[in-house]
Amino acid sequence: MATRILEPYRLHHYLCTYPPSLPGKKAFVAHHPFFQRALSYQNIRKIVELRLGEVQKRLDGRKMKLHVSEDAKNYLCSIGYSSTYGARPLQRAIMTELLNPLSVYILDDRVRDGETIQVEFDAAHNRLTIVANHEGTSGGNNMDLDYDDEDVVVEELE
Repeated sequence: MATRILEPYRLHHYLCTYPPSLPGKKAFVAHHPFFQRALSYQNIRKIVELRLGEVQKRLDGRKMKLHVSEDAKNYLCSIGYSSTYGARPLQRAIMTELLNPLSVYILDDRVRDGETIQVEFDAAHNRLTIVANHEGTSGGNNMDLDYDDEDVVVEELE
C-alpha cells in the first residue's frame, strides 16, 4: 500500500532529477519501471523468432538452414526471459545454448555447408542439442562443449 502511495512522488523525482540538457523528459517516462509492463509469452516467442531469424541470416552465407524444434524454442523462451531484465538475457542464452555448440560442430565438420542444422531440446539434461549430420574429423576429442560440470571442484577460501 505504501508503495502505491509513494510511487507518484518517486516518478516526479525521477523526472525532475535529469539535467535539462538531456532531450525531453517524455523519452524517460517510457523507461521508468512505473510504466513498464511484463512481456507476454507471445511477445517473448516473437523475440525468439526474430533472434533465430538473425542467426539464420548469419548462416545463409554458408547456405545452411536452421531448423529449431518447438520444444527448443519454448526452452529459449523460458531461459531468455527475466522478470527484472525482460528479454535481455535471450541474446546470451542463444549464444551459450546455440551458437557456441554450433560453432564447435561446424569447426569439427559435424555440420557442413549447404546442410540443415537440426536443433532439439534435451529434456533429460535441460539443454539444447544439435543433431550432428556427420561423424566429425576429430571424433569430438579435441573440442569440449563443457556440458558436464562433474569435474568442477570448488574450494572455499578462508
